Amino acid sequence: IPCGGIAYGNGFFVGACRYGIHTSLDLVNWSQAVSGRFNEVAFGNGRFVVVGQDGAVVTSSDGVHWTSHSAGTGDHLTNIAYGDGTFVAVSFQGNIFTSPDGANWTRRYPGGELTYIGGLEFLRDVTYADGRFVAVGVFGMIFTSTAGVSWWLRHAGTRANHSGVAHGI
Repeated sequence: IPCGGIAYGNGFFVGACRYGIHTSLDLVNWSQAVSGRFNEVAFGNGRFVVVGQDGAVVTSSDGVHWTSHSAGTGDHLTNIAYGDGTFVAVSFQGNIFTSPDGANWTRRYPGGELTYIGGLEFLRDVTYADGRFVAVGVFGMIFTSTAGVSWWLRHAGTRANHSGVAHGI
């Protein structure tokens, strides 16, 4: 099953996959829970939040009952992270969205030296670590935020494309 991401919570795994959302208790046996095209999943505050094509958002706390939501956009949501009570989703179109619960979303605008350059960043990944969110994309774009509301451009010193960001211990 080609999956963009897997998250663990409430005693099971959820995979956000090219052909749907899949669940597993052991990472060996998988069952499809929802059909569709999904990219990434995050677990936080007792629930899974899965993002995908055309602003699709799907949530579940038990892996059996899933509820569809919209981020209020037609953007291709590429990734999602959870931290400090907030879900943050990023899009290939360069937009950032936040939600306290995975159901109600607010569009955020990168700040700092840029007021808004949506469609230019092609944001690919986002993570939460050490009290801040970090979102990365093409052309060396790195944005950081402590609460997910205000975002600041950080210079990487390169125009190389960033396709992922991780935090290590």
